[in-house]
Amino acid sequence: MTVQLIRGDCLEILPTLPDGSVHLVLTDPPYGHNNNNNGDLIHRREAALGHGEHGEARIITNDGAEANEVFRAVLPEFARLLKPGCCCCCCCGGGGGPDPQFARWSLWIDQTTGLEFKQMVVWDKGPMGMGWHYRRSYETVLVAQRAGAACAWYDETNRIENIIRPGYRGIRKIIPSAEQHPTEKPWQLAAFFIGLHTQPGDTVIDPFMGSGAFGEAAVRMGKAVYCEKPMATTLEDCEAMVATAKANKRFLMIGQNQRLAKAHVKAKQLLKEGLIGDLVTFRTTCGHAGPETWSIDPGKDTWFFDKNQAVMGAMADLGIHKTDLIHFLTDQTIIETTARLVTLDKRDATGSLIGVDDNAICIYRLSGGAIGTMSASWTHYGVEDNSTILYGTKGIMRIYDDPNFAIVVNLNSGERILFELDKIQTNEDQTKSGVIDLFVDGLLADTEPEISGAEVLKSMRVIFASIESSETGMPVAINHD
Repeated sequence: MTVQLIRGDCLEILPTLPDGSVHLVLTDPPYGHNNNNNGDLIHRREAALGHGEHGEARIITNDGAEANEVFRAVLPEFARLLKPGCCCCCCCGGGGGPDPQFARWSLWIDQTTGLEFKQMVVWDKGPMGMGWHYRRSYETVLVAQRAGAACAWYDETNRIENIIRPGYRGIRKIIPSAEQHPTEKPWQLAAFFIGLHTQPGDTVIDPFMGSGAFGEAAVRMGKAVYCEKPMATTLEDCEAMVATAKANKRFLMIGQNQRLAKAHVKAKQLLKEGLIGDLVTFRTTCGHAGPETWSIDPGKDTWFFDKNQAVMGAMADLGIHKTDLIHFLTDQTIIETTARLVTLDKRDATGSLIGVDDNAICIYRLSGGAIGTMSASWTHYGVEDNSTILYGTKGIMRIYDDPNFAIVVNLNSGERILFELDKIQTNEDQTKSGVIDLFVDGLLADTEPEISGAEVLKSMRVIFASIESSETGMPVAINHD
């Protein structure tokens, strides 16, 4: 089974995936509780617990009433992606009022062309949850299947109870802390449905990643995982992903596709052969006009600009590419960073500067002694810049810096060497990156992909160290041990 995790808006990503390519949709959408019951369900609970600043209720990010419409909008995509007979298992809230959520969502599923509502599974969580008077101690999982074939079922029996009782197969409620979402799911719940509805070699998709518990379940069940960059939004999560893959002896690959660009592969070879001598300094840049220019929902309201959704800005979106590229090209590690992450120009729909960085400029020191700069920008309002320049003791190598040649080498002897290979991807000219092919090839050969989670973890350490450097105004040493 392969599980592909992609950082992005599911309304943008799902339409890009091929028809009939998925064996199971397993997901935990936002429930829209912030605005349920006149907007006070979450608020009352949070206020009672004293969570949030000054004891006020904290808002649950991305969980307003609009979440219901997002769920409804993705149902036709579920039907298109699923193979005949394959299932959709969707977590859902409980009941309450004249229009309970599970009834409304069940109806939407059954009204979706190609989907057939099959069953509602009740998860008895044990301890009481949100609400008042008759407080909820359960959630539901709505099960539907793609029309056209018998239900995909791989349990040893054709009969299983539609109530998951406390502790069954290790499934237990997560008691949330002040920082956690109140309905976070345990990975064992996902493992239960993966085991029922898939077999080895199948593909699972979760369009609403949340805390990543369903991806964790896939790894713990012995599945390989492909994760889009950036790896995660905290260093702790990055390290946990690598540790989980290692403990379960499974592959974790990260989609750092710049490693596979032909000119980068050739440049690495030339540098290793000593064409420009020892590396002294470098300059690498990734800049374009910003995600609001190419996102499916373009404009100043794009989720990229919302710190609550994106967490990080240009540094994580573009800077991770070039940070990882320097590791790849040089076979060295970045051991120190001095960085500034700033918001210079991008504004949201209200006219205010966006909540994340639109530019990042870093000075990196490598383990071999070289020093260079990395810049990531959402304010390059012209031709995209995706260039890297390496300065060695014998010459200069320019990569994707010339409109006609992928690599231009100028040696101190006066010789000029030109390499006509390929052109780097742009937002307007998307070409096949090769990352999925590499992932599948590794699975077939049972070999760890070269862009492994452990390898990319080094680059993520640099990203978070750079954020720290920008916040403190001081250089930050990076420990890769």
